[in-house]
Parts: sequence; C-alpha cells; structure tokens
Amino acid sequence: MPKKPLKIKYSDLYGLREEKYKFLESHDIKNTDWQELELKEPRYFFVPKDMKGEEKYGGFLSIKDIFYYFQAGATTGQDKLFIDTDKESLRIRIAMIFNKVIDDNQLDLSFQLKKSQAGKKLIENRNRVNFDDKLFKFYSYRVFDTRYLYSENKFLWRSVEELQKQFIRKNMALVMTKSLSTLFFRHIFITENIGDYSFISDKTREVNYYFPFNLYESINKKPIFKSQARLDLASVQKELDEYSEDKKSNIKTEIIQKLSDVYKKRITPEDVFYYIYAVLYSPI
Repeated sequence: MPKKPLKIKYSDLYGLREEKYKFLESHDIKNTDWQELELKEPRYFFVPKDMKGEEKYGGFLSIKDIFYYFQAGATTGQDKLFIDTDKESLRIRIAMIFNKVIDDNQLDLSFQLKKSQAGKKLIENRNRVNFDDKLFKFYSYRVFDTRYLYSENKFLWRSVEELQKQFIRKNMALVMTKSLSTLFFRHIFITENIGDYSFISDKTREVNYYFPFNLYESINKKPIFKSQARLDLASVQKELDEYSEDKKSNIKTEIIQKLSDVYKKRITPEDVFYYIYAVLYSPI
C-alpha cells in the first residue's frame, strides 16, 4: 500500500505566558488551526515565508562566489591571557607561560587554565614551543578596538593560521556574518589586521568571516646575500624571513572580467572590493 505524501503543518502563538497556557489547556493537535507549509529545496524553511522576489534575488552573486578565500576569525579561548591593550602587560603574562620555574599548577592558579579546553591546550604545548617576539600582532578585537595578540598557534583555541598569513604584509579584509540573530543587517566592517571571531558581533550565531583583499600564498625564507665569496664577507650570511612576491587579488578573475565586459571598461579588484563595502552599508 503506497504511503501518503508527508505534510508539514505549522502554527504559532503570540502573547503572554498566561495566555499561552490557557490556549494549551483548551487545544490539542486536532482543534488547532494549522497552516500547511510548502517545503522547497535547498533551504526547507519550517516557517511560513514570503518568497516574492526569490527568483530575482537568487540571480545575484553570493559574496562567497566573488572571493577565492574567506575564513572565520580567531578565537583565543583565553582572551584575558592572550589579548591586551598594552603590549608590555601582555608580554609579562606571556613570559610567565615560558618561565620554566613556574609549573603548570602555578600557571593554572593565575589564569584558571584547567577550566577550559583552550587552557588545557596551552598547558599541553607550553614546553613544545619557544617565545617569539614576532608573534605580538595588532588584533581587531572589537569594532574601533584594536589590541595586541600573542598569536602562538599551539596556544590559541582557534588560531586560523592561514588567515594570519594574509596579514603579515599590508592587507585589508571585509568582515561580515552569514546569518543574523538580530532584526536588522548592520554586520559589515573593514580591517587591516587579523581579527576576532566576534569582531563585529558577539552573538553566537553571527560568526564573523574575513574576506581579504590580497592573497599571499606562501612564506619563503630568502637569503639577503646568495654568495658571501662574491661580496668578500667573512661574517655569517644574514637571512630575512619575508613573504614571497606570490601575491594575487582574492577577487576571482572571472568576476573582474565579467564586470569589465558588461560595463565596457576596465574594472579593478579595488573597484569591486569598495563597491561591495558601499552597497552593504547603503540604506537603499
């Protein structure tokens, strides 16, 4: 015997708690007014939706289809330990981590590390890495609130190492959220630093995603002098850690080309980047 098609029905009730209790006392599944839902791929909304204009809306590009790469921001798991407005205060705390005289229990007493998975990660790795002064970075903690971060990947709960690489050299990124837990969209900003998971919003659902302007694809350790003999130097060869010149725009080439063809003029990655920022801020 063939099964009947599945039907999804919906009902909602607004009002005060007492009013809802009274309704539930006098209603059940059979005598409640239900609204049948028409579920559509791919979202399958389980609430009534006015889908007027859906086809036109769906014809626009998603932000994730414009950029090659994007990633959620960093989460330290121990903000009070790894982030500070004062670099020297932060340096003192970080020095405690690398101080061999201070054991794990003493460190835990100071920072309550064992209460969190992030703290346990730090304790597990503190003797596996060395202090590195280059790991103090400017950090976009909240909007208009730039602080210092000690960015040791083996300590941070969610270190986003690949995103950090994009800011070793000059760069900027659009920051926005995929979903909203508030009524109005105002979730767009720009930064020139590695940033926090909660940079523009600390709501759990509103994860902050970073869309860099430039992509730096690899780090190379390049010698300053390739031949000491040629320069007749007796000193040890000096070296620099520097990013390779393998830099490209993070905005997809086909997007730039398509826009240039449509508008019959040269469109640059800067044009697209700033236009996105302007449009998402526009009240129109």
